[in-house]
Amino acid sequence: MFLVVNGVRDPDLSIEANTMYRFRLVHAGVDGWLNLVLEDDEHVCKIWTVSRDGHYFHRPRELNTNMLVPPGSRVDFLMKCSRASTTPIKLISKKDSNMGILGPSMTWGCAIMSFQVTSSSHRSSHHEDPTSLVLPQPSDLRTTKEDVRRVRFTWTQSKGKDKAGYTFYGINGVAYPVSKRPVLNVKLGQIQEWTFESYNIPEAHPIHLHTNAFQVIRSHVPGCGKNQTCAEVDYRIGDWRDTITVPYQGSVTFRFRPIDFTGKTLAHCHILAHEDEGMMLAFQIVK
Repeated sequence: MFLVVNGVRDPDLSIEANTMYRFRLVHAGVDGWLNLVLEDDEHVCKIWTVSRDGHYFHRPRELNTNMLVPPGSRVDFLMKCSRASTTPIKLISKKDSNMGILGPSMTWGCAIMSFQVTSSSHRSSHHEDPTSLVLPQPSDLRTTKEDVRRVRFTWTQSKGKDKAGYTFYGINGVAYPVSKRPVLNVKLGQIQEWTFESYNIPEAHPIHLHTNAFQVIRSHVPGCGKNQTCAEVDYRIGDWRDTITVPYQGSVTFRFRPIDFTGKTLAHCHILAHEDEGMMLAFQIVK
């Protein structure tokens, strides 16, 4: 299997040295996580992520190891190369079957694209350090003194009850097609705190929330800081997102404030087959 970028497998892009580029990557695949790594043996180029899912970090973050991107998530990043390279610089997704946050879930192992870095007459008149930028931020919901409504959800995944051998997917033991009615009402303007758990199922699942972005306030990743590094998580506490990984045998808690729109909306696993099988819930935003 392989992935394509704008319809092309492993495309080549020519870029100039000493020039800052901004890219937006959308993981539009139906399943599998991207585990992005920059292969640059000459140490010519640097990457800084500036936003995820369209929401800025407080400051750009330099990519030193890998960047995990679940299905449906988006990444904006800056890239700058100090000089021309003699070999192509490659952005790849590195397959890793031992990534603790995902358990046995799939990471793609394939080329994404290659960069041909050419020389340039452009010379920056000053040292450009993206990490010195302060980017716009929404309000922080972690320290609010407002009333917060708390709800807990559990991913449900088990073998089917008939002889077909299918897998049941749902939330809180219910598959979405069974009842398309909203499972709860959410008041417009009231802060919601939702926890999604994956403790008793055999793989990780990415949670995607429609209509409103959320702020990550807490996460439980078994073994984080012991047998694995927290850098494997595709978010940091305090980040604003709309699609993140609920860790294998772990949980994630986020807050959001419904604004602007009322009506029926969705939260679901962003692995296409899982949401189609029922790992999805409807809720109603009301005045």
